Amino acid sequence: MKSSNRFVLFLMKVWKWIVKYPVLVSIAFAAPITISTLNYFFSGEYFFENLYFEGNFFRADAGTFELKSIKRLKRIVDISSYGNYQGGTCYHNYYLLCSNNFECIIIYDLDTMNVAHTIYTGQTNTKYHCNTCFFGTTYYSAEDKFPLLYISMENIGQTIGFRIYQKAGVYCIEEVQRIILKFNDTNRLYYPNSYYDYEYNLLIYSGYTKNSYRKSSDSQLVYYTFAMPDYRRREVEIEVEYSYFDTFTLPSETATQGGFISDGFLYQTFSFHKKNDPDNAPKMRVIDTRNGVIVKDYQDIGALGYYEEYENVAVSDKNRLIAFGTTTNTLYEFEYDSNYVEPNLD
Repeated sequence: MKSSNRFVLFLMKVWKWIVKYPVLVSIAFAAPITISTLNYFFSGEYFFENLYFEGNFFRADAGTFELKSIKRLKRIVDISSYGNYQGGTCYHNYYLLCSNNFECIIIYDLDTMNVAHTIYTGQTNTKYHCNTCFFGTTYYSAEDKFPLLYISMENIGQTIGFRIYQKAGVYCIEEVQRIILKFNDTNRLYYPNSYYDYEYNLLIYSGYTKNSYRKSSDSQLVYYTFAMPDYRRREVEIEVEYSYFDTFTLPSETATQGGFISDGFLYQTFSFHKKNDPDNAPKMRVIDTRNGVIVKDYQDIGALGYYEEYENVAVSDKNRLIAFGTTTNTLYEFEYDSNYVEPNLD
């Protein structure tokens, strides 16, 4: 029998087998492809473009927002060996708090008020001052539980992005990006802090025009806005003269602290914890970043509950306003009223 005939008979037998056992044949072909695809997706080499954190949107109307009171949630007693804690932010219903020089990160479950994770960074960089922080939108790997964490190091004018990941069941951290704010002689910015606008993917820097974080008549707070750099760029320099939008200025206050942006409004805390001292009483502003105006200006939020150096304020996914007071190492909740109405998307 000719070899060509043998080949035809072989193909006919294969076809009969395929017709008789279609399911087995499909599995035989699909299994290797499926396994290979899953290995690729979950190896950490593939970045999910549609897996991102949108931020915790603050369901409040800035125009009718009113702070009503401040209540204590929890006194922190197990972190004093690391000195003071500064930057804080929320991821869904977790509250993350950074130590001043970035030696340690504490993550709290806001439902139980218990520590969910403790991350020892191995850092002892006394040049760091973790004044503000926020989560980005991107997960470095599909395996990561948290998106990239950005920390604004006020004293060096840099915002540094870190990946939080697990290794052998232990949470670790590594630097993935450094955003460096560049100045020139005419528009120097002192004690700059960064804030993130999730809705428009914008990075807003705020700093003083004079070399002091104290309130004065000849100093202003300047706000520059930039497009948030792609996280895959390891080191990025942004220059203040190339601000994305028009720059705006506001009267200075003593000691800018943390804050967050939602719906174009920056909720920003200031100052220290002194009672009967107008310049050093704890304060809070609500700033319309689109128009560069203050819509709410609380000159003494300590009178609402506690005189603290409120290092930050962040919104959880349950619409709670959480802050940390470094004077007494205490977590607080800011209680408020607002006439917010959910938009009709029909």
